[in-house]
Amino acid sequence: MLKQYKVSAIGAAAFLAVSAMGASAMAQTTGQTQQIERVTVTGSNIKRVQSEEATVVQVISKQDIERSGATTANEVFLKLPGFSSYNDEANATGAPGRSTLGFRQFSADDVLVLINGRRMAKNSANASAYDLSSIPLAAIERVEVLKDGASAIYGSDAIAGVVNFVTRRDFQGIEGNVIYGKTSRGDGEEKRFSGALGFGDFDKDGYNVLVTLDHLKRDPILRRDREITFRKGPGMYNDASPTGNVISASTGGTTMPVNKCSEDLVTDNAGTYCPYYFNKAINLLPATERTGVLGVLTKKIGAESSAYLEALVSTNKTTNFFSAPPGTFSNVTVPAGGITLANGTKLPAGEVVDKIRIRYDQNGVRRWIPQTDFNRIGAGFETRAMDTDFTFEIGSSESKTDYKATGFFDYATAKKDIAAGTFSPWTVPNAADIAKYNVSGTTISKGKVQFFNAKATRELFKLDGGMAAGAVGYSHNKESISYQPDELSAAGRLSATGAPVTAINGSRKLNAVYAELGLPLLKTLDAQVAVRHDRYSDAGSVTTPKLAMKWTPVRSLAIRGSYSEGFRAPAFEDLLKDNEESAEFAKDYLVCADKGIDKSKCVQTQYDVVRHNNPNLKPEHSKNFALGAVFEVNRDLVVSADWYAINKTDAIGRSLQYILDNPDKMIGGKLGKDWVTRAAPGAGSKVGNLVGADLPILNVAKIEAQGLEFGLSYRLSTAVGRFALENQFSYNLHFRQARAPGEPLKDYVGLMDKPKYVNNVTVNWDFGPWMASVSDRYMDGFKDANEPADVTSTTKKVKGFNTVDLQLGYKGLGFKNSKLTFGVKNAFDAMPGETDNDQNAGFPNSMSAVGRQYYLGYSFGY
Repeated sequence: MLKQYKVSAIGAAAFLAVSAMGASAMAQTTGQTQQIERVTVTGSNIKRVQSEEATVVQVISKQDIERSGATTANEVFLKLPGFSSYNDEANATGAPGRSTLGFRQFSADDVLVLINGRRMAKNSANASAYDLSSIPLAAIERVEVLKDGASAIYGSDAIAGVVNFVTRRDFQGIEGNVIYGKTSRGDGEEKRFSGALGFGDFDKDGYNVLVTLDHLKRDPILRRDREITFRKGPGMYNDASPTGNVISASTGGTTMPVNKCSEDLVTDNAGTYCPYYFNKAINLLPATERTGVLGVLTKKIGAESSAYLEALVSTNKTTNFFSAPPGTFSNVTVPAGGITLANGTKLPAGEVVDKIRIRYDQNGVRRWIPQTDFNRIGAGFETRAMDTDFTFEIGSSESKTDYKATGFFDYATAKKDIAAGTFSPWTVPNAADIAKYNVSGTTISKGKVQFFNAKATRELFKLDGGMAAGAVGYSHNKESISYQPDELSAAGRLSATGAPVTAINGSRKLNAVYAELGLPLLKTLDAQVAVRHDRYSDAGSVTTPKLAMKWTPVRSLAIRGSYSEGFRAPAFEDLLKDNEESAEFAKDYLVCADKGIDKSKCVQTQYDVVRHNNPNLKPEHSKNFALGAVFEVNRDLVVSADWYAINKTDAIGRSLQYILDNPDKMIGGKLGKDWVTRAAPGAGSKVGNLVGADLPILNVAKIEAQGLEFGLSYRLSTAVGRFALENQFSYNLHFRQARAPGEPLKDYVGLMDKPKYVNNVTVNWDFGPWMASVSDRYMDGFKDANEPADVTSTTKKVKGFNTVDLQLGYKGLGFKNSKLTFGVKNAFDAMPGETDNDQNAGFPNSMSAVGRQYYLGYSFGY
């Protein structure tokens, strides 16, 4: 009863404030007709003209999306400085089928994604980030990007920025669009068609109905078909080989081949052994099929009220190819007669080896086939009474993923058979011998958000610069997640380590109240003041303020600045998901030093790990600062410059590399060395090879980031057409991290996937029915190192990445509003630089190895 009373009290307080605002309005009615339409823009709850905003809001229009050649929602951001849009290519081995969006070097966890200003459900298979693949491109009217912390407006997750997808409304007519594309190498074929149907004039008829459809089908691209990803070098292999590798006392604690190897042996800090090269089986881009439908009904109710009902439904299915499943057999006894290894080393009968690394590929590769069904249903009512705008919204958003896994090997059963003497890990079996161990399974995950929002906004009193406006509101959300593995997964039989997949069920409630003031203090000075209080049922309470100001000393110059605080509540999977099997890449500097291997030649290796949850995680907190200026040189030329700083504390994370680098430091309640398992040291060695590790998740990190962003927009009309030039430049001053409390901050700018600068310039041309676009994006190169400690005098640099996109179009072919478009993405077939330190892809996640792509499109409307 007490918890229910607290929730009701919060809601009552919000509505009392709304009522008070409405009552005070009777004495302040001006009777004047509004001449300029004021709308609610991202970053504020108050309706206003967008030019009045004191914070930076970048708008990506429907036309901008079309001229970019994008076929998916996340692809819209791939060309923009400051964004790191991790699509299917980057997520191929980490979160297949999911597309996420990072900003200003921060991860996708720190970016809030909205649809029409309201939250969407996070990806159910990985509940820490929003999945852009659930948003059909045809449904989007524009995208608004708030380049600022906004927890005072929207609550959790709005640390690095907010991306609001605004869907289409009040459309009348019929539209259709078809696009066909393929790479210059003949793979990755894409077919997309979309359409929209709308009828009813909202102003004249009092209603509008809109339906959009978007369908995309794309064939896979395999890593073996790109030279950059199918090469043989450090970081491209591991020791789980089809012919087996072993570590024991007789091998001196180093890794040696069990049977004759089909590849050339490799030598690194682990030993001399038979390698397995991942990328002969893994896809670069998965086979994908996506369909999305949006339906919107808006209805005018009298002169001052309206209502809407909207439904967004999408399905996304990807087929991902992976290498055959790796496995580890630990503490295996050498059989009678002993074993002679491929290099002649003898293992005596009765010896217990530390581990055998194996990968049975006789029955093909693994396939992970996630299908995510997403839906979002909402209804709203807006009315105006007593000079106050009232908005009420209710709805839900759900993401459900059926995660089908095939081609796995039942290592748990094989281990029992080894102990019983009915299966041998020392020989290379044929397909029939291991058919009984081939297993498949399906895990079903669901994530859901139910919401109710109430808001009131109105003008309050007159200031020197105009009428002050205010907003108050109340928000109630209920979030839930479930993760239900099949019987085999729950028993650990689809796991290389035998770790079971834990079923989880969790939910929490969020109640929030907020208030905002828009204050035109002077004709040249505007201020925004906001505060929000969020109360989580499982993570405590957080109050976040925001202050933003805009000074216009002359009409052509605006100077703006803001301060805000933000937070991110712990993700369900971090709180609840325990014993999750994974693999991490790291450099074992202790072993390298023990063997006399120079630090610069210590090879990054993949290790089996088990990730653990932490029910005691606290929310992350941030402080955001911004200062900038916009100068309108003339009506055709506008330049801007902005500085930002984001300081984040209590950052949630886990790192195998940090644990290996700090064996004698207390991490999560025990020493770093106690989180790892090592083989017994060989003769003459003091440190044994790493066998595996457990990884805790903790509030440990601190991050301080600063950067500069410059913009230039120029319009030019000539006798041969209209030209428009847009240039955006992002420069990272620093991105400093401390991996644990008390640790010094270390700068990561200039290291892996954190370039110093990115520049994008686009030139558009329109002349009668003709149109063309040229876009050039350059990302600065960086050192081939993940950690500052990895950098040595011989560390190589990953080259910069420069792509050029071209598009030519002709309007009025066949229908009045038709357009034929031909485009080339990455026209000069640029390939990323090689890396030895970015998982097993062979190139950085921030770059693309797809290469040149051609596409042809036709659209019509009437």
